[in-house]
Amino acid sequence: MTMWRGLVWVVAVVAAMPAVGATTQSPATQPASRPAASRQMPYYGAWQGSRIGGGGYIQNVVLFPANPQRCYTYLDVGGPYRSDDGGNSWRSLQGSLPGRRGNYSIRSLSVDPRDDQYVIIAVGSQWEAREGVYVSDNGGVSWRRALEANFQSDAFRNAGTVLARHSKDPDIVLAGAIQSGVWRSTDNGRTWENVGPKDVNPTDLRFDVANPQLAWLCAHAMDAVVNGQRRKVSGGFFRSENGGKTWNKIADEAPTEILRDPKDRSRLYGIFRREIIKTSTDAGDSWQDCSEGLAIDPSPGGLLSEHRFNVLAAGPDFILTASARGTFYRLECGQHTWKKIERQRVDTGDWFGKMMPGEFQHFGAEVGSIVVDPNDDDHWFFTDWYAMFQTFDSGKNWRLTVDGIEGTVVHQLLQDPSDPAVVHMSMADNAYFKSNDGGRTFRQIKFPGVCANVKDLALSPKLPARVYAVGADNWEWKSNQLYVSIDTGQSWHRSPMTGLSDMSQSRCNSVAVDPANPYTVYLSVSGSIGVGAGGPYRSTDGGKTWAWIGQGLPPGQSFYRHDIWVTGREIAAGPNGTLVTISQDSALVFHFDPKTKQWAKAEMKPMGKPYSVVADVLQAGRYYMGVENGLFRSKDSGTTWQRVYDREVTHVAVDLAVANRAAASTSDGVILTRDGGESWSMLDKSLPDRVKANMPAVAGERIVVGSGGSGCFWMPLSRDGEKPVKAKPAAVASVPSTNPAASNGAATTRPVQIFLEK
Repeated sequence: MTMWRGLVWVVAVVAAMPAVGATTQSPATQPASRPAASRQMPYYGAWQGSRIGGGGYIQNVVLFPANPQRCYTYLDVGGPYRSDDGGNSWRSLQGSLPGRRGNYSIRSLSVDPRDDQYVIIAVGSQWEAREGVYVSDNGGVSWRRALEANFQSDAFRNAGTVLARHSKDPDIVLAGAIQSGVWRSTDNGRTWENVGPKDVNPTDLRFDVANPQLAWLCAHAMDAVVNGQRRKVSGGFFRSENGGKTWNKIADEAPTEILRDPKDRSRLYGIFRREIIKTSTDAGDSWQDCSEGLAIDPSPGGLLSEHRFNVLAAGPDFILTASARGTFYRLECGQHTWKKIERQRVDTGDWFGKMMPGEFQHFGAEVGSIVVDPNDDDHWFFTDWYAMFQTFDSGKNWRLTVDGIEGTVVHQLLQDPSDPAVVHMSMADNAYFKSNDGGRTFRQIKFPGVCANVKDLALSPKLPARVYAVGADNWEWKSNQLYVSIDTGQSWHRSPMTGLSDMSQSRCNSVAVDPANPYTVYLSVSGSIGVGAGGPYRSTDGGKTWAWIGQGLPPGQSFYRHDIWVTGREIAAGPNGTLVTISQDSALVFHFDPKTKQWAKAEMKPMGKPYSVVADVLQAGRYYMGVENGLFRSKDSGTTWQRVYDREVTHVAVDLAVANRAAASTSDGVILTRDGGESWSMLDKSLPDRVKANMPAVAGERIVVGSGGSGCFWMPLSRDGEKPVKAKPAAVASVPSTNPAASNGAATTRPVQIFLEK
């Protein structure tokens, strides 16, 4: 199964850059006046955003002409954001949306031109239940669902918009939904009537600015997942001549996106097959080529092709487009040839010591939108797979402006019990990051090769400088390779993984370490349970060689998950040599007795689907498990379980340094215990992206939470947690002079000889 996730990259946030190019009036917005590294990330109640530099697949920027400082934007998996300083910095508006992942996949956003506080969004994910249209009358502080319908951030998410507002009567709004077609509101989105063609997949919906009785709907056929089920929807080009009340199909093939000429109101532009731009002078009945000057190539091109075009935008007397490689073109109204805009400089600022010096290598990848400031036609925004940029001189010089936007998908967080400032983080698309200041900021550290996804992390409190990670052996969304660091995550090496099954076909989503012996490591390997096939594996030499230990698990049955999405820790190791493992798909829980070396099924009533399991390394025999019907605890090494919290819980993190403290993510926030699970309290519910499957971790007197599309957030657990922290010099793991297993990994002065892949 392929997941459409926000393809994000680590990007530097911009330092100050003077506006370039003369204008006839003062620019509507100004470049940031101070370096991004000096600016605070936004607070959300007691929570503060962590600075990662994640950006995200930013879909569009929506400006408010009467107030140039107020801007809105939205991400494919990271929700809506608002800026109150002209797009220089941003804050998330997710927090008051109902805590469901589908609400953070934004397809379109519209602002009332009379009121910059009144916002309408169309939201939904193909993998989640149907959401719909939400309305806010206070700038995104709170939201109300006004329509339940199918919208989703799919393969056409960068094509046009599916919310359209009447230019003469802003209370009339259209929404293009998958399957149910066009919905029409006459009261600014508060109530809706279904008026459009059924069983279509809208990609763009527009009113004619000069004559809003005219409206167009672009739809494209799709055989894809809708609300978790495979469905077929049709395409076509439709027109309304009565303000969107009724619709007529005028062609089987539709542009993916259309635009009216700002000077010649009889001329319409459209992008066909994402490679050819055409023009129409009869309201879309017929089309003529308008691609002269563009890098058109009839041969197939990939997503990041110079011959692929996704976007159109207009200034007062010109049209803009851009290739999926970030090459911009301009067409003067009344002309027929596009002119390439020669880019001079891309300023990505100076963040974390010029982590990415020079021009940003992914500038313009799969451009999502271009927006021309109506108050300053030299000032443009554009968005792409990774970021948002602004120009103040008509495209010659660009400046990165994603400060506050963190559209990253976090897989796991890991505490260093020896240093409250250190937090390890694994991520989709960007692999591994480390914080040296208690979760306030994170910095990427590269893995060997082209690993782009890291799923899980583990260490032993006996030797926290030795860190294990499982992730991809290449750029794909998978987890099939073990990596080891011996210097607290500063550098990483691949394990040869001798003795495991064929990992080109199998996956290992979870890694666990014996708390008493940092060289005894466990992996959960997908596939049918059997010797040399699927099941749990153990290494006693720090992950170099492996042996199957699946005796007692159901033979021939698929036990562990294959894909990396929505998969928690599947195996946990306690300080007394016991193990607990779970099967999410089969809803099974087993515990391992080190004396008999056998797995036995655990006693659990009632039993729901388990999401993750962890061991309390400071209390032998205690385990926690997140389950769809609650949070469960075992005091007898996983033999029996008691429900200690009666709402759905996904991921649990035990404090590795402070006894009896643990945190867990629920479907509506993060809960904390300070008494070994006897009682639980909900932490501040101002947390954005407050949904199940968040990843909590304790870091000293702070808690850090990683989200599935909005990066990380942290909050203090006491007054000490408010104080700045700084990591100690990175320690290097050392091996004992005798057998590691015999000495429990006690450190000596002899550095470990890390194994290298041959």
